Amino acid sequence: MLQATRVALVADPADPRHASLVATLGRLTPAPIVLPPSARIDLPPPAVLLVFAGSPSAALTFCRGAKTAPAPAPLLLLLLETPTHEERAELDRAGAESLLLWPCDELELAAQLRLLARLAPAAPGTLSPSQQELLEARDRLRATLAAGDVGIWQWYPPSGHIQADENLARFFAFPPGAKQLALADFASRFHPEDRDRVVAAVQATVSVGAPFDEQYRVVHPDGTILWLHARGRAESPAPGRPLSFAGVVLDVTARRAAQEAQAEAEQRFRALLEVTPDGFMIYSAVRDAAGEIVDFECRFANAAAEAAVGLGPRVGARLLVDQPGVREDGLFEIYANVVRSRSVWRQELHYRHEGIDGWFRCTAVPAGDGFAVSFTDITDRKRAEQRAAEEHGLLEAVLAACPAGIIVADATGQLLRANPANERIWGPSPMSRSVNQYIEWKGWWADGSERHGRRIQAHEWAMARALRGEAQAAGDVIDIEPFDEPSLRRTLINHGAPVRAPDGQIIGGVVVQTEITAWRRAEEELHRTEERFRRLADSMPQLVWIADGKGTVQYYNRRASAYSGIRAVPDGWEWKPVLHPEDEATTIEAWRRALATGLPYEAEHRLRMADGSFRWHLSRAFGYEGEAGSRQWFGTATDIDEQKRHQEILEQTVQERTASLQTALAELETFSYSLAHDLRSPLRALTGFSDLLLEEHAQRLDAEGRDMLRRVATAATRMDQLIRDVLAYSTISRVDTPLAPVDPLPLVERVVETLPALSSPEAELKLEPLPRVLGNEAMLLQIFSNLLGNAVKFTAPGKAPQVRVRALPAEADRVRLRVEDQGLGIEPEHHQRIFKIFQRLHASREGTGIGLSIVQKAAERMGGTVGVESTPGQGSTFWIELRRA
Repeated sequence: MLQATRVALVADPADPRHASLVATLGRLTPAPIVLPPSARIDLPPPAVLLVFAGSPSAALTFCRGAKTAPAPAPLLLLLLETPTHEERAELDRAGAESLLLWPCDELELAAQLRLLARLAPAAPGTLSPSQQELLEARDRLRATLAAGDVGIWQWYPPSGHIQADENLARFFAFPPGAKQLALADFASRFHPEDRDRVVAAVQATVSVGAPFDEQYRVVHPDGTILWLHARGRAESPAPGRPLSFAGVVLDVTARRAAQEAQAEAEQRFRALLEVTPDGFMIYSAVRDAAGEIVDFECRFANAAAEAAVGLGPRVGARLLVDQPGVREDGLFEIYANVVRSRSVWRQELHYRHEGIDGWFRCTAVPAGDGFAVSFTDITDRKRAEQRAAEEHGLLEAVLAACPAGIIVADATGQLLRANPANERIWGPSPMSRSVNQYIEWKGWWADGSERHGRRIQAHEWAMARALRGEAQAAGDVIDIEPFDEPSLRRTLINHGAPVRAPDGQIIGGVVVQTEITAWRRAEEELHRTEERFRRLADSMPQLVWIADGKGTVQYYNRRASAYSGIRAVPDGWEWKPVLHPEDEATTIEAWRRALATGLPYEAEHRLRMADGSFRWHLSRAFGYEGEAGSRQWFGTATDIDEQKRHQEILEQTVQERTASLQTALAELETFSYSLAHDLRSPLRALTGFSDLLLEEHAQRLDAEGRDMLRRVATAATRMDQLIRDVLAYSTISRVDTPLAPVDPLPLVERVVETLPALSSPEAELKLEPLPRVLGNEAMLLQIFSNLLGNAVKFTAPGKAPQVRVRALPAEADRVRLRVEDQGLGIEPEHHQRIFKIFQRLHASREGTGIGLSIVQKAAERMGGTVGVESTPGQGSTFWIELRRA
């Protein structure tokens, strides 16, 4: 019910709908006023006019008249016909605030009247201060909304009409004053892509009361597009029965454009960061309750950063969790200081943690409550710099160690570098700044050409020519005068070459200077020596020749040419033309053997003389290393024809005398065996008769006689032993000695069995394993018989024999068999004498003085040696060294 606002119905009383309208108003307001269309409209405020008209034109005429009243009341038109868009605009401009179509819903009519009642002007002096203040606040709000580009709408859904203010009409490009519009009018302006969504949202709001909050585009007839943000809500007296739907619309075109521009800029920025090869990351600080930075959380990381870190997507990751190495390297504190001090940090660092080992150029800047860091992987550059430094160091070392002088100049000829060897060659020299200053260098051509001895000009130096693009592969031979020793001359070979850029442009030059002063002097001395050699060779009576490593004679003296009558040929002088046919095969074979082995060559052969006769020569040659490591042979052929003839006569004489001597030796050997046999027979008789007398007639002799008989027997025995030893020594010296593998230990055991003293319980005998040797079994048996017999014989009185037989390795494939005793020992000065025949050191001991001579001779016949190690009173060690089998 409308209590405070008066409602006046303007309608034709004759209209059949008049009574129904009056009854409806009676239910909505306590005192409705009914006026004919022709009545003067002058109602005291607050009042609302309800005009019932059959057509829009009739309503327009009434509206124009009603708005001329002193206190115009808000107009609500109730029409029978739906006005066109143009007619609706005209009604809006004439002052109609709202419009309904008959028949209409009573609730819809009440809602429209209630809304218009709020717009009705109040009567003067009837408003309380709070109402007046509220009215002023409403006016200020309307003015603010109008100035702030905010449109207002109010819609009663049952009527289908939407009341819009000037801003809203302008937003949708409706004509000025167009206030009574339908949803279809607004929907026609919606962008086709947004229309269904917005209309659905409107329907949801008016049907279920859902909040309306949408952004959408409107398209003006001229193609202009605006972005609008509409918010509203529905007022409903009962569920599903909305009375009104009101709200505001904001023009957000500029804001959306700014947002799109910002999004586009951000997208471009992100795209730029994604394609840049530099890593870029943004971190926000993670703080504890006290506000201290305890970690950083990643907010953004481009692909290059994630690839460099190598730990997958970084957004949301904690710095100290994924990269704990930043604390160890101090980076965490650096980042924290960037945030605290709002400063910028730049540095190149070597990071070696979490599987990363590389160099990075980093820049960190504050960003909000955090920091942004960019880093460039400069590992390749750093490693290249390191390699360059190493190569530079290597180059410096090479320059310092190089024995040749080296200078380097730029493209203008200014010297940039000179190594120590160059200073040793030239002395302290000025670093010339151009090619023209090379005139200060004192040098002369020494190449043996027409310019030999001429002063070198500035443009002729190797460096100047290198800067012109020349490369002197062969080098220039020159003489120079050092700066610090004007009286000294040095000979050099200069090699120059240009230094070019990748495009081929000459950017400098380098010259290598090798001093050959000593070599030149040696070469000159060699020439003089060769000349002296040739003169000496030509003056010698021998045939002198020099051959190469293949055996071709390349030089022979004049004597050889005059002797043989042959001349040198391009391929060298060969042997065959001057050799006697009978000596050809043996001579050439000996020469080839010498060439193959490098051993000295020697051969006797006959050479043809110029007159065709042959004479005997002794040819000798020695190989030596010639020039460039090639082998050469220096040989001579000496005429030995006279000596050869005398030698033949001498050999004939020797052969004849040798035959006579062999006959005499055979006769002497036969005689010696006969003599030994004849001598041993009376000795055996003496021994036998002496023993018989002592056994059978001893009682007839006194003590002196018996002693004399024993002496006779002993002397006869010794004489017999002496004869046998001499025969053994003679036999060893002249009989053949076949060698074969022999096991020495069984031989030693056989000898021990013949020596009772070594078998007694008191004796100490140690026989160790002995290796097989290459020898003669009979001779080895005789050696061990003599050595073991001596060991027993020369044991100290009252002591039992102590003998040890063992083997020790010797040089290469040889072995020493040792017989060690603890006997009397031998003085050092007698160590060699005891091996000579008939040498005895102890006259009190039985022996012939031939035993050790037999040992030595037997060892020599088997290709071995003997020796002794002995100290008086401490025993002796006799050894024999033989080849191991």
